[in-house]
Amino acid sequence: MGRGWAAVSAAVAAMVCAGCGSASTGVDVHAHMAAMPFDELRFGVVLVPPPESSQLARTIVDPETRGRFQGPFTLGDQDVVIYLKEDVADQMINCGTVALLQGAIVASGATEVVVQPETIIDVDVYLSPAATQDGSGPSLLPSSP
Repeated sequence: MGRGWAAVSAAVAAMVCAGCGSASTGVDVHAHMAAMPFDELRFGVVLVPPPESSQLARTIVDPETRGRFQGPFTLGDQDVVIYLKEDVADQMINCGTVALLQGAIVASGATEVVVQPETIIDVDVYLSPAATQDGSGPSLLPSSP
C-alpha cells in the first residue's frame, strides 16, 4: 500500500464515523491504482436497494464532500477504512473510487459487496484509466522534464 494510506484512512474514518452507531461494521477499501499519478481521491458508498424494491439508491458517503481527499499522495495503491452504521448490515453497497489529477478524472472503479454485521470487510476496487473523447485512455505516465 502507498504511504499516503494512513493519512487518508484516518481522515475517512474520523469523518465517516461521526454519527456511526458502531465502529465495528464497515469496509476496508483497497484502491488498486498501480503507478498512475493523482492529486485527489474521491470515495463513495451507496446503498443499493434490492432488485424487487421500488426504493432509490441512498448515498452513505458522498464523494463530493465527506469522501473527498486532496493530496499529496504517494504513488501506488491506497487503503481507507469506512465505518458504517449497523442499519446497512446484510445489505448490498456499491463502493466507488475516483482518482483525479489537476481536476480531471484519470481513473475510476467500483465494486459491490454485502455489508457484514459487526465486521470490517475487505473490498478491492481496481481503478481503470478514464477514456478520452477519442476513446483512448490518457497517458498516466509522469511527463518528462
